[in-house]
Amino acid sequence: MPVNALINYFRRVFKGEKRSAMMFSITMVIICIIGAGFGQVLLKMGISQLDSINSFNDFFQAQTLFKILTNLYIITAFICYAIIVMLWLGAMSNLNVSFLFPLSSLAYLVTALAAWLLLKETVSAMHWLGICLIIGGCVFIALSKA
Repeated sequence: MPVNALINYFRRVFKGEKRSAMMFSITMVIICIIGAGFGQVLLKMGISQLDSINSFNDFFQAQTLFKILTNLYIITAFICYAIIVMLWLGAMSNLNVSFLFPLSSLAYLVTALAAWLLLKETVSAMHWLGICLIIGGCVFIALSKA
């Protein structure tokens, strides 16, 4: 089971007080991944409340920008992303960026699940297969340090 392999890897690598700091960093990364996925869904919910934006002219009209910047869903997403940046910096203080950044791609899974469940979007089998390949890549990256 890939999850068990990751847990065993972290137990072997992170021992003692350094283990505590690393596990805290991993927890921050997980929160960031979940937050990024839900942030995308919040942005979609917010922008869906506006008229269709089909050109740069549509986008850069003062009225459109005002509607975007005052939409509660979009404001909540921005706040979510600000929190994520701070947590991400905390995680970077203990983890290598070459290990950390590829894990951010797990947000694809969270985003697809949230879009499917909350927005009722259709997610094709090929899309799920692609997400499974991304997860497999993340497992390989994590195990490469073992």
